[in-house]
Amino acid sequence: MHGGEAACEVARHLAKQVRAMVPKSFAIKTVAMNDHLDVWADLRGSTTKPACLLYVAQTVENDAPAEEAGKAIRHYTKPRSCKFCSNTTAAAAAKNQHYERRCGAGCPYVDEEGAQFGALDVAYAVVCIGDTNLLLDRQTTTAKDCNAAGQKLDKALGVLGATCLIERCEANEAEGLELAIDPWTERFAAALKAKYAS
Repeated sequence: MHGGEAACEVARHLAKQVRAMVPKSFAIKTVAMNDHLDVWADLRGSTTKPACLLYVAQTVENDAPAEEAGKAIRHYTKPRSCKFCSNTTAAAAAKNQHYERRCGAGCPYVDEEGAQFGALDVAYAVVCIGDTNLLLDRQTTTAKDCNAAGQKLDKALGVLGATCLIERCEANEAEGLELAIDPWTERFAAALKAKYAS
């Protein structure tokens, strides 16, 4: 799933590269991040193979997500409560003194509509795209400094109980996105084959 103009280009590039590295039985498609609820609905209704969602999130000025990614990131980061105990996603994210895992490996968090996360066998990975040229007010900048939207999304998915397939990729457009993305793509394809190839 891609959110942002540059993220769309990167997602298409990743799909092409990964398609060449994994078995032909793997279905790969690119979807706009704003359509994330439709993707989840399809996964809930599917009785076929497990899935891995790759989020390509672009950060623009002031650590904000690109407009095309904003809706999805707000959805994943909104406050939720556990279905069975008093834990909240905010406490889990902060890991403050009031937080403890009362429901075992993870709480089944639900939102106000009753949608439950972590109930499906879905892995995820995140590619963060940012540009340190947009951080003019800072002395030194790295890819870690310009990818707040993707970092926030990655943390939220983990708190909700999703399984991270591989560590996130943080790319800096000022240095060249391919410097971070190309080697990461090889590790991602290897992780996909290890988890899903039978």
